[in-house]
Amino acid sequence: MQIAKAFFLTIKENRNVIIIYLSVFVVLELMMVHNGDSTKGALFQSSQVSLVVQDQDQSVLSRGLTEYLSGLHQVEKKSYSQEEIADGLYYESIDYALILPKGFGERLANGEKTKLVQNQKRKGSTSGQFVDIQIEQYLALLQSYLTAGYAETDAVKAAIKASQQKPEITMLDASAGKTGESKLYTAFRFMPYILICILMVGLGSILTCFQEKNILTRLCCSALSTLRRNIQLGICSGIFAIFAWLVFLVVILLFSGKEIFCFQGCLYLINSFCFLLVALSLTLVTCFLIHSDYVLNMVANVAGLGLSFLGGIYVPLEVMSATVVKYARLLPSYWYTVAMEQIEDYTGTAEQWKTLSSYFGIQVLFAVAIGCAAFAVSRYKRR
Repeated sequence: MQIAKAFFLTIKENRNVIIIYLSVFVVLELMMVHNGDSTKGALFQSSQVSLVVQDQDQSVLSRGLTEYLSGLHQVEKKSYSQEEIADGLYYESIDYALILPKGFGERLANGEKTKLVQNQKRKGSTSGQFVDIQIEQYLALLQSYLTAGYAETDAVKAAIKASQQKPEITMLDASAGKTGESKLYTAFRFMPYILICILMVGLGSILTCFQEKNILTRLCCSALSTLRRNIQLGICSGIFAIFAWLVFLVVILLFSGKEIFCFQGCLYLINSFCFLLVALSLTLVTCFLIHSDYVLNMVANVAGLGLSFLGGIYVPLEVMSATVVKYARLLPSYWYTVAMEQIEDYTGTAEQWKTLSSYFGIQVLFAVAIGCAAFAVSRYKRR
C-alpha cells in the first residue's frame, strides 16, 4: 500500500491548505443555507421612494392624496421650481414629482378619470411606475366612495383606511399543500456545488502531486500495475471524500437539529451520498487530465456553478424553459434536484419509493460511467 502511504503523507504535508479550503466552504455552506432559509416565502416587500408633492389645488381631496402618499413614502411638500425638480431627478435626490393642479378636487368629484394629476419621473424608473399604480388605485377607490354618496372628508378617510389593508400571502407547495420548504431541503439544496468544489480543489491538490512528471515516471517504472495504482488512489480519494462529506453533514446537523433523525433525513443522506460519488468521479477524471492547480481551481468553479445552475439547484426547474430542462436531464445535478423534490413530498408510497430509487440509481450510474472514463484516461496517458 505504498500509494496509500504516500497519499496520506501528502495530506499531512498539505493539511493547512486543506483545513483552509474546508473552513471556507463550511462558511459558504452556512451563508447559502442561512440566506435560503431567511428569504423562504418572501415574495414582495415594498420600499419607500423620495417623493415631491406640489399641491396647487389645496382642496380636501388633494390634501387626502398627499396624506395617503405620506404614509407610504418620504414626501416633501415644499415648492420646487421646474429646474430644481429636473436636477433632483437627474442626481437621484428625487425619485418622483407629483403636481396636483388647480381644479383637481372638483374634477375628481365630477367623476373625471384622465389627466387628473401631473408627474415627472426618471425614464424607465420602476419605482416611478409603482407610484403611478398606487395613485391610480387610490383615486379609483376614492371616486367609488364619492359616487356612493360619502362626503369628501369621509370618503378620504375611508379610502385611506381601505388602502392600508394588506392581505396575508402564504407560498404553498402546489404538489403537497405544504407551506415553504423544510430545513432539510434548504440544508441539502446546495450540497452538489460544495462537494464538487471542495473535492476538486482540496482532493485535486493532492492527486495532482501524483501526476507530476518525476513521480509519475517512477510509478510507471515500479512493479505496481496501473490498475492497482488507480484502485489504491480511488480508495484513498473515497476516504477523503467521505471525510469531507461528514464534515458538511455535521454543519447540516447543527442547522436542522433533530429534523435529520427521520426517514426523510435518511433519504436526503442517501441522495447526497450518491452525488458524492458523482463529484468524486468528476474529480478523478479532471485530475488525470489537468495537472495545474490554477487551472483546476478554474475548472472547479465552472463545473460547480454550471451543474448547479443547469441542474435546478440555484435556478428552480419550474422557471426554466422546456428545452433547457430537456437537456438538463443529461446532468447528474438534475437528478439530484428532482430526487430532493421527491423526498420533500415523500409520503411512503411504493410508487414514490420506486421513482426515488431510480433517481438514486441514475446518479450512481453517472458516477460509474465517469469513474470508468477516469481510469481509461489514466491508462491511456501511461501509454
